[in-house]
Amino acid sequence: MSALGPMIGNCMYFKRIASPQHGADLTKLQFGIDRYHNESLRLLQVMESRLAEGPREFLCGSGKGALTCADLACYGYTQCHWWAGIALDPFPHVRAWLARLTGIESARTGLKFPTGKVSMMADDWSEEAAEHRRRVEQHAVEDKRVYFGWKDLAALKEDSELSGIFTTKEEKIQA
Repeated sequence: MSALGPMIGNCMYFKRIASPQHGADLTKLQFGIDRYHNESLRLLQVMESRLAEGPREFLCGSGKGALTCADLACYGYTQCHWWAGIALDPFPHVRAWLARLTGIESARTGLKFPTGKVSMMADDWSEEAAEHRRRVEQHAVEDKRVYFGWKDLAALKEDSELSGIFTTKEEKIQA
């Protein structure tokens, strides 16, 4: 599972940072987008298969497993699946695992680092975050782009209604 972070991270990079810079012409990026997206799906399938055994509650340990650093190492990037453009519908055991870990207070606290707030990119449970994600996606559609990204977040930051979801540099320093 050591490749999960780099693969999902590269998937995020190609979809969220590089692609908005290229507009509608993604020919130079499509290989990278497809490669990292497909490898992320493959690794999530490895997790799904492992969690389906028994079924298991955690990735490692005997029986149903026990919470280990393997779970924590995979949690952060898996939790940001929306930002990577990866739907977890085909992975019910991974979804249940995410919910289980998110139910642990210290894991939720970790999602608040470094700003003190849970990012809308990782917040799978609030209606407010779902609405913000919908607006980010819609902005890219209006701009005639397949993938949304930082460009869309920056545009929405100007919307006073959404300004509360963004953390200022001063707030990050205080956190």
